[in-house]
Amino acid sequence: MNFNKILVFIGGLFLLLLTACSKDVPDFSDGSTPEGTPIMISFGGYADGISETLLRNDDSDLAGIKDLRMLVFDENRHFLYSRKPVLSGILDVDNLSATDHLPDGKKGTITKMRKFQVSLISSNKKRYIHFIANYDWRNFPQDYLLEGKDAGDIIAGLTTTGFVFWREIEFNNIGDLKSKAVKLLRNHARISVELKSGGIQNFEYLGYRVYNAYDRGSVAPFIFNESSLTYEFPQNPDQPTIPADVQIKNIPSDFSKGFCDVFERFNSNYSKEQSPLFVIVKGRFKNMESYYKIDLKKVSTDPKGVTTLYDIVRNCHYRIKINAVNSRGYSSPEKAAKEPAGNNLFASVNLSEFPAISDGTHKLSVSSLGGTFVGIKPGFPKTFEATVEYDGGNDKIKVYPDWKPDRYMGECRFTKTAANTGKITVEIKETPNDRELTYRVNIVAEGSDMSRQMVFTLRFPYQFEAKLNSKGADANSKVVISFKVPPRMPKTAVPFDVYVETKELTPDLSSNNGMLVVVREGKYFYRYTVKSDAELGKTINLNFLRNENRKSETITLFSELYEIQTVYLPAN
Repeated sequence: MNFNKILVFIGGLFLLLLTACSKDVPDFSDGSTPEGTPIMISFGGYADGISETLLRNDDSDLAGIKDLRMLVFDENRHFLYSRKPVLSGILDVDNLSATDHLPDGKKGTITKMRKFQVSLISSNKKRYIHFIANYDWRNFPQDYLLEGKDAGDIIAGLTTTGFVFWREIEFNNIGDLKSKAVKLLRNHARISVELKSGGIQNFEYLGYRVYNAYDRGSVAPFIFNESSLTYEFPQNPDQPTIPADVQIKNIPSDFSKGFCDVFERFNSNYSKEQSPLFVIVKGRFKNMESYYKIDLKKVSTDPKGVTTLYDIVRNCHYRIKINAVNSRGYSSPEKAAKEPAGNNLFASVNLSEFPAISDGTHKLSVSSLGGTFVGIKPGFPKTFEATVEYDGGNDKIKVYPDWKPDRYMGECRFTKTAANTGKITVEIKETPNDRELTYRVNIVAEGSDMSRQMVFTLRFPYQFEAKLNSKGADANSKVVISFKVPPRMPKTAVPFDVYVETKELTPDLSSNNGMLVVVREGKYFYRYTVKSDAELGKTINLNFLRNENRKSETITLFSELYEIQTVYLPAN
């Protein structure tokens, strides 16, 4: 899946350039260079091919490197200075040994390199160098404004709408650059679609289009360590690094047979607003134009049968191979995009919210697919229970939580209760007050393609953002209390209740809000139920009438998912 990496070659011409520049750079015949001495280094790079048939494309990648910058940090990862190497215009053969290729000592299929020249400051101390190519530096601060800043504060904040290349290399001595090669990582992934060898009967492949790609990516992969408040830059990232301000990119209008480069994204952790990336394939089935939706599906072998989607990770190539087309697809790409993917029917996002599914032979159902939990304090855990039924026998029901017990979640237990049923029990120990955490349980009907997934969202309370609008001060004057349902609230949170405590207002029955009077702990409240996920992202208006003339009151709104809020009813 991984691309062979882009290469940056560090100086076969080092000694030659040192001699040629002897007027400016002293010659130290014993091989040592005093601290702080300017030294000239030559280096270059090449993007290795995925396969022989794509070699020209990757040569184009290499030729497309128009700009390279090196950011140098000290042994504590504090910024020292940056340099912009001078690019030569030729490609050279890579004759270096495998061990000279950093960071892993593997050459792979690298055959060429592109040369640069740069002047660095010699040092016998450890140095961290970030190599970044093709980034737009126009708004980047000058070096003197960055001196002493941490690498995480600088590098982790770099985002781009363009495709760039990056690598961090640690050197015990700046002279260790001599005659080495540095392989850069793309900040993007690649997708391609191909037919099985020999083609498919009755089907002509006409191209594909990628949907729901992001419009930007981070320059470097990083992991923020919350305990030490430090950043790590993985050499071989296995999960996406997503900028905070990403948006879905406009869908291109044409279908193509070539590869498509896309930015990273968490494809397995989709939401209502951020549907997963997928592909629409265009073709002719029995001479009729057809469109087919394909998910980037991954079926786990351990645990067996769990179906998820591939996250889109930089420097990886996701190859989609079509082995069979047995029927006509949809008549338009728009229709195909709205339906479950043909290769991922039972785990598709389109069906993820349905607790019961059937393959025509057996049925798998789960009474609840998780939920959203807030306000659970340490020492006062909450127990979640759900019933699982599979008419192929409960011995085929396999339950796979994606966590080990931690501060917030206890064990997930599955107990067989009858021949075809069982009970899942999960202990929620507490909820965080400063973040949102997601836990998942995959429920698989072994021997079939059917699975369901429970999602548990643990977080701090949502905000009502409530407002009161009084339209008069006399009795029977209208009063509207509004609150917001967050757009990214999980669908499993619905339905939930919102309670309004008031003595001066009565629901306006003509508005048909459906509020009911309830008694809790000896007090009267009006209860409104958010019943459908269609209300996610909406502002809810609760319509009331004043009971008496010119009365004021502090009114309270509360819900198990929200922080308590009060609104003030003025007397006039």
